[in-house]
Amino acid sequence: MKQYDGMASAKDEELVRCYQQDKDDRLLAFLFARYQKMIAGQTRWYNSCSISQEDLFQEGRIGFFKAVRDYNPDHGIPFAIFAQRCVRCQFITALKTMQRLKHQPLNQAYSLDNSIAGSGRDYTLMDILSSADETINPEYCLLMKEDYGYCRSIVEKELTPFDLRIFLCYICGRSYQAIATDTGVSVKSVDNALHRSKQKLRRHILRHQDIQPEMFRHYLIIQQLLLRLQEDADENILPLQLPDLLQDLIA
Repeated sequence: MKQYDGMASAKDEELVRCYQQDKDDRLLAFLFARYQKMIAGQTRWYNSCSISQEDLFQEGRIGFFKAVRDYNPDHGIPFAIFAQRCVRCQFITALKTMQRLKHQPLNQAYSLDNSIAGSGRDYTLMDILSSADETINPEYCLLMKEDYGYCRSIVEKELTPFDLRIFLCYICGRSYQAIATDTGVSVKSVDNALHRSKQKLRRHILRHQDIQPEMFRHYLIIQQLLLRLQEDADENILPLQLPDLLQDLIA
């Protein structure tokens, strides 16, 4: 790794430029430490009863990471101002997401019967589910759809926006390191978020006894397909490997 002398006295813009070039995590950590008070201050300003202070702070870190990643000095805006705007925008996005998830009816969710656009293709996600296993009949596909809708509503109700983002990335099969890189947080923060998510979901399942293993398995299968289709609808859909999450939650 390169050595960066005089980081404490270096200007923000210079540190950001070096990080954009080298992707050195030491620079990012130093910038986070320098702006920690600003992020914490914005967290208190956007205090919300629907999102904990810890989750808001994590959202602020994500906004700050986006600022470091996207900052362009040619626009003539000091980095400090740009970073503050990015943090605020991230807070607003998180709060709007939480409100939308609270009030969004299931029939406004991604339809499993929507046609999947693509070159020479005209079929739905339910077609994919039925074709993946010749033993799956239309009635079973409808059962999977109902299970997905119910489990999805529970997951989005129980998890905060930050934890939900991490949880969905994990379902999609990404590694802890890949999730940390995409969201701008540490691997430890990813691990903590997943631990909280598993605890909340397991607590709900044990308390209400409303989700059976097969129901959650259906949710995982469909959610993985949806996430992969959203990432790249033109990629061939490969057989899915269910994560150990099912065993962790319902054992």
